[in-house]
Amino acid sequence: FAAPVAYFVVMIRSHKVTAPERSRLKAYIPLFIAATLFFGDGLMGGRRLAGALARYMPYPDIDPGRLGIGVGTVGAIMAALNFVVARTVSTDLWLFYTTFVDVFVYMGLFFGVLGYARPRRT
Repeated sequence: FAAPVAYFVVMIRSHKVTAPERSRLKAYIPLFIAATLFFGDGLMGGRRLAGALARYMPYPDIDPGRLGIGVGTVGAIMAALNFVVARTVSTDLWLFYTTFVDVFVYMGLFFGVLGYARPRRT
């Protein structure tokens, strides 16, 4: 947890980062924090955050621990992917990505998490 926090602090304070990039970077900090909380809750069995989320899922057999790990992983992947896109492409492409592409990537990853959190049928 300390390494990503240090990375965010270094990136925000860096003189190489422009003001628009810095504002985009600040937008991903809450996403990373939420992902970390879900991942940690999932590692502890999913009794809090993931357990509450599992109650709203359409499947009664979802394992809250696996759901928490999956949601935390998806959040971290999306935060990293959004940061890479914001840092490497133009503003127009970044807006296109965050408006259209990002939703479909997230949906695909989340459906994968639902498959991971449900028990295997033999």
